[in-house]
Amino acid sequence: MSVEQDLEELLQQPNSLPVLFVGSGLSLRYLKAPTWAALLERFAADAGRPMPYYRGKAGDDLPAVASLLAEDFFEQWFTKRKYQHSRREQQASVRQRADPLKFEIAKYLRTLRPVKKADMVAEVKALKSVRVHSVITTNWDTFLEESLPHLEVFVGQQDILFAQTQAIGEIYKIHGSVTDPSSMVLTAEDYEDYWAKNPYLIAKMLTMFVEHPVIFLGYSLTDPHIQRLLGNLIACLTASQVQVLNDRLVFVRRPRTPNEVESLNNAPLTIHGHSVNAREVVLSDFGLLYKVLNGLPQRFDVSLIRRLKHDVYELAFNTPPTGTVHVVDIEDDTDLDKVQVVIGVGIMARLGEKGYAQYDRWDVFRDMLKGSRQHDVKMLTEVLLPEIFKGAKYAPICYPLYRLFPVPGERCR
Repeated sequence: MSVEQDLEELLQQPNSLPVLFVGSGLSLRYLKAPTWAALLERFAADAGRPMPYYRGKAGDDLPAVASLLAEDFFEQWFTKRKYQHSRREQQASVRQRADPLKFEIAKYLRTLRPVKKADMVAEVKALKSVRVHSVITTNWDTFLEESLPHLEVFVGQQDILFAQTQAIGEIYKIHGSVTDPSSMVLTAEDYEDYWAKNPYLIAKMLTMFVEHPVIFLGYSLTDPHIQRLLGNLIACLTASQVQVLNDRLVFVRRPRTPNEVESLNNAPLTIHGHSVNAREVVLSDFGLLYKVLNGLPQRFDVSLIRRLKHDVYELAFNTPPTGTVHVVDIEDDTDLDKVQVVIGVGIMARLGEKGYAQYDRWDVFRDMLKGSRQHDVKMLTEVLLPEIFKGAKYAPICYPLYRLFPVPGERCR
């Protein structure tokens, strides 16, 4: 089979849409963003020392490099003329030594725009149509939310803690965002705080890992952040559950050499002493992956499901119900196994509340004027009309009959 067919078979096995876990590789690909090392080097000269100094002193540990650089950059930012405009805008927001460096990195990243090469433009266009459950990203830029505007965005744990997240149709920016520079996980201290102070956010991600396939884009199999996250997950699983995880972890990368062919392979990993046989997809054109994602079965758009979950939650905790969803109360002693639930939009939502027997002639008049076609025609004629004529001499009988026997080109007489 082709790689496309292999991917389709793999991703259609679970009864759930996949989660995209997006790393810096996607920003490098579509925005021509610099690598993390190149980004730090961009500001090293202004901090007062060359990048090799910081890399050597930090033992080539980039979070530690960022900590050292931020320490020196703090002094320069408050004194150099080139940053006077930034100081006027941001100095009131400075709370940590690393904040000035984060402000300038965010300012620079906001200037990046998608590349205009034809193949990249085609891939980005295909990305905008993917069907996914949610997106998790460590990227700071706003490329994903601009490409997938129908998804709700949450930045860091603080955004999630006091929001009604629905765990579907959402983007989780777990390392912060340029829209809030102080939220960006950059320095060694930031990483320590991330693992120590984000248990709720991490637990939420691990839940998605268990319930959905997870497609890693822009990461290496050996990425230390991913290794640690997977290590936390595997520590909670039995040996048989780890085996189930094998087909749920899919890493996507580009060919390493011109001669490497596109393929879907097993990729053995050792994480915390456990062997995991993840899947690795080699693709020169990511558009093929997006095409497969766009073809996954999906009865309803995830943004609609997210809205419905929000409204049902609202029904459970608000009396009387508010918003766009309404229900009829049930008694405390009702057998819940025998309760029929009706969910609808527009007319059918009103019918779920009232029932056809309680639907009066003025409702029919309104629907007739709108030309609505959402009715159950059998119920309309066999239940509604007899009820209307019990108490009204005149009613719009032509409309129900037309819905029952539509004759093109003729009107009801």
